[in-house]
Amino acid sequence: MNILLSEKELLNKLLIDEEYKSPNKNEMVRVIVKYYYGEGFGKKKVSEEVEKIIEKKYGVYNPLEWDRLVNKYVKLFEKTNHNLYSVDEIVITKDELLTIKSINNMEYEKVAFSILVHTKIKNCINPTNNNWMNSKVSDVLKDSKLSLKSHEKNLIFHKLANMGLIEYSNSLKSTDFKVLFINSISQCIC
Repeated sequence: MNILLSEKELLNKLLIDEEYKSPNKNEMVRVIVKYYYGEGFGKKKVSEEVEKIIEKKYGVYNPLEWDRLVNKYVKLFEKTNHNLYSVDEIVITKDELLTIKSINNMEYEKVAFSILVHTKIKNCINPTNNNWMNSKVSDVLKDSKLSLKSHEKNLIFHKLANMGLIEYSNSLKSTDFKVLFINSISQCIC
């Protein structure tokens, strides 16, 4: 899975383990910025602290490589929520599983389950997500453990949309879609 489930855990690794370098620089910078804003630091001090950590982790802070990314997150999180998230569990309900089972095609069921998990994680990370799936399609398919040809990948999502399980965004630029079979009030499968 290619989703960061715990910003808190990543922050601990970054601050405690001097050798640790996050494989995703965007996530690393985002988490550090949120942390220092949460500690009450101002914009300039946050930038300085992020630069110090990058220099410690990578031996040098190269502004050409890092400034755009650091400035992006410093500006983005200056006036927003600085809480670090941690997704410890997601709840799959009986109705959701029954809906997936009713598809009656193992490949489609695997993709639908993967979509459900990705979306539920995104809902935990962002409570205003409203069941939108914005993971990369390639990540969803990878988590489904399917190897498909390009046209087969598109066909699966098209079929799921025709079944009323997902709904594409109205934006032509967006590849996001809304998951319509999430039922959080159904009986929990524990």
